Amino acid sequence: MKNVVPRQHQLLEGIQYLRGIAAMMVVFHHARHEFGGAMSITFGGRGVEIFFVISGLVMMYSTRGGQLATGSSFRERLAEAMLFWKRRIARVVPLYWIALFISAPLAYRTALSDPVLLQDALFIPHWNHVHPDQIWPTLVPGWSLNYEMFFYFLFGFALLLGRFSILFVSTALLSLCLLNSVAEGQSAAFHFYTAPVMLHFLAGILLYYVVEYLRQWSAWQPPRWSMLLLLLAGFVALAILPQRMGDSALLLSSSLIVFSAVFLFDGVKLPLLRLLGDASYAIYLFHVLALMMVTQALASTGLGATTPWEVMAHFAIYLAVSGIVGVLAHLAVEKPMTAHALSFIRRAPPMVPATRR
Repeated sequence: MKNVVPRQHQLLEGIQYLRGIAAMMVVFHHARHEFGGAMSITFGGRGVEIFFVISGLVMMYSTRGGQLATGSSFRERLAEAMLFWKRRIARVVPLYWIALFISAPLAYRTALSDPVLLQDALFIPHWNHVHPDQIWPTLVPGWSLNYEMFFYFLFGFALLLGRFSILFVSTALLSLCLLNSVAEGQSAAFHFYTAPVMLHFLAGILLYYVVEYLRQWSAWQPPRWSMLLLLLAGFVALAILPQRMGDSALLLSSSLIVFSAVFLFDGVKLPLLRLLGDASYAIYLFHVLALMMVTQALASTGLGATTPWEVMAHFAIYLAVSGIVGVLAHLAVEKPMTAHALSFIRRAPPMVPATRR
């Protein structure tokens, strides 16, 4: 009998493809700095906001819309919350620590004895020593993981509240962002956790209800070409509108991209893009080292980038090497290490399989 892939996993297949695209956007954004930072295109940096929307959506699917423990006793809800946190930690923390403690001395000239690395390892936001106006960890891309881990903590805590879980998460995210406009604070934590960027997690949560409504109640099957146009429109809007209209345009554009990707790639098999999606976390964490390696290699050859074609060739090399390094790190380190870590986490029945980050 032919195996039938559950509809939910087909929908999330598109999300995995989008992860790969978003990771390469970030690589492109940081590769600009290898040319002295002269390029003014900041579009690639918006890949992080796409990741945040995806996180909100995937967490909803992995917990049955936040209702995983509804109807259970408090003890059972506590066990579910603990299991949720353990799985998030197993997927996120080990590889980040490896990337952090390798990159700190090699790419950022930070001694492993520097106390700031302890803050970074514990996901505590702080003002960056080199860029004092930015709340960045030593491994700069790790700033997004500080948000991710906070969101996971919030979401796991909400599971204790049963059917009120999503109401709690939504209210907490909205309240924190509103706090920024009605109060003033000097600490890094205040500025960090009241930033509007956290609304992207909420957008992902709300997107879950939109997708499920269209999927279950309306039997909506949009033409694939319409979703492709919508996806392209989302990327164009992401490149143009945020600089003119601010955070609201960024939020809407990112949400539109994730929404269209869900239906565009539904049932589509793209092995290379799937591999990039699976390796997106490793690509994101190790691309700084990959860019540094490529820059040193190109410098040793004396090959400059003075013409547009040479610049394009350099960018192609940066993107290719970063992708390859990330895929190798995923296959050789992340995948076996995460599987080993998750094998120690027992799951109490009856529960659904957790969705990959």
